[in-house]
Amino acid sequence: MNDGDFLHTLTPAEAETLEDMGEPGSYATGEVIFEEGGTADCVLLVRTGRVRVTAATGDGGELLLAERGPGELLGELSGIDGQPRSASVTALDEVHGLVVPLRAFRSFLLDHPRVALALLEMLSRRLRESEAARRAG
Repeated sequence: MNDGDFLHTLTPAEAETLEDMGEPGSYATGEVIFEEGGTADCVLLVRTGRVRVTAATGDGGELLLAERGPGELLGELSGIDGQPRSASVTALDEVHGLVVPLRAFRSFLLDHPRVALALLEMLSRRLRESEAARRAG
């Protein structure tokens, strides 16, 4: 299991509950799934495919923050605080996933504190990865 694999932190019952809250979503290769600065309205649990996560740099460039794949959760920062997207997410190949509206996702976290803690641990890892990438870049 990879450290960012959110799906595998869920029990079967939790996964079923989350599944009931969302709808299937599909994205073509090269499609921008989330745009940095965009309005947050959902999170995406990736089922298949890979994405590239990038952020704009001060000089107009683009910094690669991560590549993510099956089992990983995207848009989780906005899912927690409701703020605009902090990075862009682009499909590297065809991506299929579960799209969960923010209100439902926040309710899910309130009802499942163990999952909320697992999400905080994942966010902490991702923040450290992003900071390391920014320093190196």
